[in-house]
Amino acid sequence: MNNFLKLETTKLGTAAEDMVGSEFIISKGYMPFNPAVSCSHPIDFIAMSGASKFNLDVKAKSRMVYLPYTGIDLKDYNEYKTYTEPTYLLFVDPSSSSVYGQWLSRLDKHPSKIYGGGNMEEVIVWPVSGMTHYRDLTTEETKTLKQYENSNYR
Repeated sequence: MNNFLKLETTKLGTAAEDMVGSEFIISKGYMPFNPAVSCSHPIDFIAMSGASKFNLDVKAKSRMVYLPYTGIDLKDYNEYKTYTEPTYLLFVDPSSSSVYGQWLSRLDKHPSKIYGGGNMEEVIVWPVSGMTHYRDLTTEETKTLKQYENSNYR
């Protein structure tokens, strides 16, 4: 568990979650709940309002460099598809200093591509044009995220 917290990707993800996770959920009229454990977890937040619930996963990931796409690990996608509650993916993109996202059920209606295999973990990607812009990152937020970002995601 200690090694997980020291990973640059964990620090990047935690920073992004802290910046926009609860804020996004509250802006939708829901109350945010997140895991109280410091280890890897499949969903960052559960949002609740009365009997209504949804899952939120915050992804600190720049869009692809050569194509206007972004995405997630295929194994995560396959797990999210097993959930009964709707799942919203919120991408915090340091390269464009923006935050955008979409319901997984809506992303499934857009053309997707799968990359990877071999030594690289498979990812499923969707066009950024299918996402909804939430807000821009401040200069300070972008700077914070870029100190942890180290991507070979092309």
